[in-house]
Amino acid sequence: SYHRDQEDPRYMLKFFLYLNDVGEENGPHCYFAGTHNKVYPWQNRATRFTDEDMRRELGAKRERVFTGKAGTLIVEDTRGYHKGRPLVKGVRDMIMVAFIGRYRPWKLTEDPSIRSFDWNPLERLVLDL
Repeated sequence: SYHRDQEDPRYMLKFFLYLNDVGEENGPHCYFAGTHNKVYPWQNRATRFTDEDMRRELGAKRERVFTGKAGTLIVEDTRGYHKGRPLVKGVRDMIMVAFIGRYRPWKLTEDPSIRSFDWNPLERLVLDL
C-alpha cells in the first residue's frame, strides 16, 4: 500500500537499484509525483492508502511505475507516497540505500543521561546508551 517515510521532515532520499529485470509482474516500485512536499487533508485518515484511494485523491496521471532492466537506479524523496507492487511472478531483487539528514525531533536536556526522546533498543545499542 502507498505510504510516505517521515524520518526527516526536510528531505529523505532513497536509492533503489534493481538487481534483475523488473517488469509489470515483478513488483515494480511506484511513486505519486509531486507528493513529497505537500500535506493533504485526507492523509490524517490513515498512514497507508490503497491504489484506488490514491488515484481518487490525486489522479492516475501522477502515478509513476518504475520498470527497468537490471542496473536501473531509482532515486526519490520518499516523503512522497510510494510503494512496491506485489510480486505476481519471478523475482524483484534490489538494493535500497537511504540518506536521512541529521535532523532529530528530540532535544538533549541539561543532564546528558536524560533525553526527552524515547530511544528504541537499536538506537540505544548503536549510541551506547
